[in-house]
Amino acid sequence: MKHVLAALTLLATSQCAADPEAVYLVANHDQTVTVHNTIGLAVSDDLRLPEVAYVERISAADDGFHVLGLTGDFEPRYFRLRRPAYTPEPVDALKGVGTTKHAWAMTRDGTKVAFETVTRPSLVVRDVGTGRQTVTKVPDLSRLAWSPDGRRLLLTISLPCTPLPPSESGPASCLPEQQLRFLDADRPLRTFKEITADPVVTGDGILVGVPGEILHLAHDGTILDRFKGTGRLSLRKNQLMIQGGGRLTIGPLTGGNRRDLPWEDSVMATATW
Repeated sequence: MKHVLAALTLLATSQCAADPEAVYLVANHDQTVTVHNTIGLAVSDDLRLPEVAYVERISAADDGFHVLGLTGDFEPRYFRLRRPAYTPEPVDALKGVGTTKHAWAMTRDGTKVAFETVTRPSLVVRDVGTGRQTVTKVPDLSRLAWSPDGRRLLLTISLPCTPLPPSESGPASCLPEQQLRFLDADRPLRTFKEITADPVVTGDGILVGVPGEILHLAHDGTILDRFKGTGRLSLRKNQLMIQGGGRLTIGPLTGGNRRDLPWEDSVMATATW
């Protein structure tokens, strides 16, 4: 392994107990992936995925992790890393779909995958086991997130916007607002000027990262709570992982005391658990 991480010195003072069985997956800048535990040690080698030139997306599964990779020709390759060995296992979940866009999400049990096609502005929801799928026209899709039980799919849509006038610092620009809605709902939940990370659907709500804070929304879009934090969000039971600003932290879902996990910006790119 290129790097072996020492146990955290913060454990003695943290109110968030470390669990050696709780692990998280890191995608490294060199396109390898590594599994770490929350004690602070790497529990796998740096794993290079067959045919993968770019690690595009990582997500947690009930029995390990999912990884979406791209070949040098930007063809998708999907792998499942199951505990305890975390050996990458190829899965034909995306066989025949061609190049996918950035919007992609796998259910935590690994039975369904959702993704946006490149050739048409369409959302595909595919059953991994049977290959059966539904296709829905959804223009300007930017993010996807499944509910924990895999029954509902949350969409983030980029709304049309009017370009800002040119300024002395540069040409005209446009920052589209971001709208949240469930695929099976008739009405949108809420619209934001900016969303800083993929939303996370919980059992009773939605976590949304906006500039400088994280909002906890009800499933009807009502703001239930807000707390400080910024970065990629990843949920495991009632513990939230936040990766951003050169740090990786975990703590209670609703904020409160958090503790740092090992993180090296020069080596690591993204993390999930």
